[in-house]
Amino acid sequence: MLGTVIRSLAEGVCALSAEGRVLFVNPEALRLLCLEEGACLGRPLADLTPIRDAEGRSLPELLRACSEQAIGGEDSRLFVGCDQAAFVVFALRSFHGLGGGAVLTIRDISERKRSEVERAELNARLVTASRQAGMAEVAIGVLHNVGNVLNSMNVSASLIEAKVRDSRLKNLLKVTAMLDEHAGDLGAYLSTDEKGKQLPGYLTKLATHLTAEQADLCAELDLLRKNVEHIKQIVATQQSYARSGAILEAANPIELMDDALRINASALQKQRVEVERRYGEVPLIDVDKHKVLQILVNLVSNAGNALDGARRARHLVLAIGRHPADAGVLVMEVTDDGVGIAPEDMARLFEHGFTTRAEGHGFGLHSAANAAKAMKGSLRARSAGKGSGATFTLELPIHRTSQAP
Repeated sequence: MLGTVIRSLAEGVCALSAEGRVLFVNPEALRLLCLEEGACLGRPLADLTPIRDAEGRSLPELLRACSEQAIGGEDSRLFVGCDQAAFVVFALRSFHGLGGGAVLTIRDISERKRSEVERAELNARLVTASRQAGMAEVAIGVLHNVGNVLNSMNVSASLIEAKVRDSRLKNLLKVTAMLDEHAGDLGAYLSTDEKGKQLPGYLTKLATHLTAEQADLCAELDLLRKNVEHIKQIVATQQSYARSGAILEAANPIELMDDALRINASALQKQRVEVERRYGEVPLIDVDKHKVLQILVNLVSNAGNALDGARRARHLVLAIGRHPADAGVLVMEVTDDGVGIAPEDMARLFEHGFTTRAEGHGFGLHSAANAAKAMKGSLRARSAGKGSGATFTLELPIHRTSQAP
């Protein structure tokens, strides 16, 4: 009766003698160990299939160590069978009825292993997707701000074109033609002819005008040059983060904030936003730099949009420091005195798809909050209501590095 029950168990059962020879084995154990009953009875199990524990001890060593208590178990697994990753011995007990031998119970964990692999692959894909989403968010900010700079460059190019087209330089050609026409009597022409007498004064005024015109053109060309340089800086900043292969690396929080500001600089300049930096002394931290940049770019961009709708002076404050109650936490804040946040919107602020802007997509803050959480930090917002501005606070744990001060 007992033998019938053991043979029908869903777990493998194998009874061994004190020397480790197979005395009994049920069908499930045969399947898991890739054995045939007729070929294994009476033979040492260690010769038929490899069995070792996590410390590398072989079956004979385990049998010698075996006493009345179990030496296997969930926390002390023995790896057995054709695929050592698929099977686990959960118990190895001394059994007096077998003359000091042992009983092995074996469970098929191949499905669990497959689930663990699938879960790991899914997590890896989610990490990749999150990183790509963050890169896309930064890229959108880059494209938006490059577009603003290009608009400014287009204005400068149009002004230069108009100034060159309407330049009084062509009047100088008319004057030289008149002088050439009277080359033989130039002195008399300049002193007695009504038109000739006006030429010296006109040349003086024309020279003054052309000098001012040249200064204006040089100023517009200098602005063009600065805008081209600004585009190069924006693209270089984005590329430096896109090339970053490491998930965690030492980063300077101040440089991260300034990079986010640089990416948004053209938009803030266009909106005539006054930026104030309040940076304290903070160490380097180990973070996913791209995730932090993604968050900060979004916060600065949103602050700029909030200020764009404000009627009063536009003021943006960027603050960095340690948490006043916990020196192990870094605090990065973006504060604006813009349109503010209505109390009824605060609870939904970080929901996916929620936005108060007609052109918004409702993804930025949701993605930023998830990115902060993934780094074991948090992203919070506070506002006294409509018209009162808002503050977004990013908190991250400070992981000191060997490079940190």
